[in-house]
Order: sequence, then C-alpha cells, then structure tokens
Amino acid sequence: MKPLYYGTINSLAVGSSKGAGASSYPHADKALDAASPYGVLRSGAVFVAGSIIEATAFAAAQFRVPNHSTLHVYRIDMTPLHSAPMAIVHELEKRVAGGGAIAQLVREYWKPTGKWHFTEILGTGFTIIEEVPAASEADTYTLRYIQYGLDQDRAKSL
Repeated sequence: MKPLYYGTINSLAVGSSKGAGASSYPHADKALDAASPYGVLRSGAVFVAGSIIEATAFAAAQFRVPNHSTLHVYRIDMTPLHSAPMAIVHELEKRVAGGGAIAQLVREYWKPTGKWHFTEILGTGFTIIEEVPAASEADTYTLRYIQYGLDQDRAKSL
C-alpha cells in the first residue's frame, strides 16, 4: 500500500489517532453526502494526502502559514475510502452558497475523470506512524500555485 501523509500546524504524538473534526465546507459536505454512491460521508471523514509534498501544500494552504518550517507532516496508517479533487470542494462550497449548478461537480467528486493534480484522500480516521520533514516552499510551489490553479479552472468549467 502506498504511504499516506497528514500535515498540520500541531505537534502530534506517534501512536495517537485522529478522527473527523468540524467541517470547513458545510455546504459542500451536505451536497456530497447526499449523493455519495459508496456510503462514504465526506462530513464524517478525515482528509490526508498521498505524498509529503501534497500534505505540506495542503497544510500550508489550510493554516495559511508563510513558512513551511512551522508545519508538522506525519506518515500515517489509514484505510483510504475515496480520493477526490480538492478544487471541487472549494468550487462546490461557493456554488451551493450562491445557488449555482452543482450536479456536474458532485458527479466529478465521486467519480473523477481525467487528471486532477491536488486530491484529498478520505478515511474515517488514522494513526500517526512517524513525523517526516515537511516539504520546502520551493517543492510545493508548482502544486500550490500552478497545478491547483489548473484544477480550479477545471472545477469552474463543470
């Protein structure tokens, strides 16, 4: 199985576990939960990454940190339930709040087609295996500012 990673500003103990917390995207979660073809609820999931670079980029964006040296990245143990494009969640949150069309976004979230660059991997919880060095700002630049921008453009077009 491919290693999975979680990035945060918090220091976590090896062997500790983490489950789902409060959602930052309640409108998107509600729309996605209602259409889940797998019985997986996004609102009850934790979100992790498939690489150290992705975990670092995700944490840097989520916590709005200017310096990656303040981040903690952990290799984790988790059974992945679904992988989906993060840009869809952001676009879906805007559209649901604004009354826009969401059907194509919801379908693409649950059954992604084509290439998406920045994906979240869902699970019900995970256990910390070890801390690993966070990726540098230079290592995450392309993912955060170029590839994620392409994902955002694609999500807007759906």
